[in-house]
Amino acid sequence: MNKNKDTIINKTKISRRTMLKTTAAAFVFPTAFNTLGKSADKEVTDMQEINADVCIIGGGSGGVGAALAASRNGSKVVMVEKNQKLGGTSTLGLVCNWEPGPGDAFALEIYQSLKQKDAVGITSDYNADRSKGPFGLWLSTSGLEYKQSQRRANLQRNQWHGVVFNPHAFHNVVKGFLDKTGNCRIMFDTQLIRAESNGNKVTGVTVKSSDNQLYRIKASNYIDSTGGGHLCRMIGCESMLGVESKSRFNEPSAPEDPKRSLNAISLCYWIIENNNPVRQKSPGSSVSGWVKSAHVTTAPGGGLIVNPLAMLPGIALLDMGYEKAMDECKKRVKAHWHWLQSLDTFAGFEFKSCASM
Repeated sequence: MNKNKDTIINKTKISRRTMLKTTAAAFVFPTAFNTLGKSADKEVTDMQEINADVCIIGGGSGGVGAALAASRNGSKVVMVEKNQKLGGTSTLGLVCNWEPGPGDAFALEIYQSLKQKDAVGITSDYNADRSKGPFGLWLSTSGLEYKQSQRRANLQRNQWHGVVFNPHAFHNVVKGFLDKTGNCRIMFDTQLIRAESNGNKVTGVTVKSSDNQLYRIKASNYIDSTGGGHLCRMIGCESMLGVESKSRFNEPSAPEDPKRSLNAISLCYWIIENNNPVRQKSPGSSVSGWVKSAHVTTAPGGGLIVNPLAMLPGIALLDMGYEKAMDECKKRVKAHWHWLQSLDTFAGFEFKSCASM
């Protein structure tokens, strides 16, 4: 752990206030982060060139919003997404709810389109007093309007509302919006592997598809919509993890010393009703560290989505690595579901699937 009093950082750091830092001219990201490696020269000769006005890396909610705004205004857009679905954690992570509902026009348009497909709902907490157990139970409620999901200030919890949507339908809707523009090329199953820059300006990116085809994308504008700021870091930007000290940005509410801390990791899962549900076996006492609490929402189209809220401390992602952290979360999900299924409210449900991220 870095003992610098000002901040706790990786080798590179980016503050939330300074997105780009001037780097050496024509800087290419170091080989340590370049998955092409030293043996990639022959592959590079077969690289295909793509030109665009805007290149967006990441097809989560931020990337989708950027792509919609740019393509609808006539810009030629290329969006690179490493998975097979748009939406990021909203779809692949099963965090398919808005609380409160966003106030922007895109969100309302998505909601209205999902409503036509019966793939969205406005929720109320049917366990606001927690009398049924230590969980929120946010179920679709008829007669509510979207605008009622947008306000929480000065309201009691039993007056709060949210938006839930089917993750598969969400992907189809936003992809349909982008396809309709005729200006957006979406490259699924494709990863960013290298970036080039001149000073603080990105000059090109190299991406690789699942069939190992390489593409070099040249654009007038680049937008980093990745969850980890990968494009920014590739061109030498600073990145910072944890809680910064008060002296770092002169924030009165910040602690005196930095903290090696991140938001807790959660792994959502889907449960469905069954007259004769499969009972989850106890994982035994060896699986521990999870909390008996949950945020449960309607899954439009059938079943419920369970967010167990805290499977692992956030810093475990760095200490254990992604794969080991995911494996441990899956073990704890089984333990969590074994407990939740023992409660009367969920006794008639069985496990369907776990989020893939």
